[in-house]
Amino acid sequence: MTAVEIVTRWTEVLRVRGFDLVQSFDAASYNRSPRALGSSFRLPEFALPKPLGIVIAHGAALWQVLRAAVREDARLCAAAHPLDAYTERVVAELQRATPRPSAAFFSHHTDPVIPIQRIADVAGLAGLSPSHLSVHPRVGPWLGLRAVVVFAEQYSGESEPVLERPCARCPGPCLGPFQRAVDAPEAAWQRWLAVRDSCPVGRDARYDELQIRYHYTKDLSLLRGDPPPTH
Repeated sequence: MTAVEIVTRWTEVLRVRGFDLVQSFDAASYNRSPRALGSSFRLPEFALPKPLGIVIAHGAALWQVLRAAVREDARLCAAAHPLDAYTERVVAELQRATPRPSAAFFSHHTDPVIPIQRIADVAGLAGLSPSHLSVHPRVGPWLGLRAVVVFAEQYSGESEPVLERPCARCPGPCLGPFQRAVDAPEAAWQRWLAVRDSCPVGRDARYDELQIRYHYTKDLSLLRGDPPPTH
């Protein structure tokens, strides 16, 4: 199975599963990048000069797919963190179906902590904004970075991905809301939402209200579609 076949297959399946933002890259390029400084984490290279890596992310498209999966699967419905469990399950299924060794790293894991925003920047998926948001050139800050997978297969790209960086020409409307969120003791999640809302990129890709509340509050009733309480 070639690198092109791996990327094509993974992209097709991930899109159906709700992960509509996928970027392939040379995993070793992150390890060599200044973005890797300040963290001890390095991606595996499988003794290859340019191992194939894939960053897995999503925009608003994941929400309805995830809600359907939770409704249909009792184990997901009962999970403490259904999104994390769903992400790991989808990636594991693809790994089993791919005849190449691979290593997966998830943004929700803390041992080790994965600098996934820096990896996504080097990979060419989403750049880092002055307010520490990842900003995709199409969906802006309305994305979730979920996983990085590295394969024992040579990356076939002829050149490094070129990332469009809208923040480079932006006056920085996110900085005011960001500072207010940082300065507020025990800032409510709405203050952090205001940072995202201030970004002029990808406004038509904004999550709907239920998805926003779920990502910020982890209220499982929003995901499971529980009926509202009666009074």
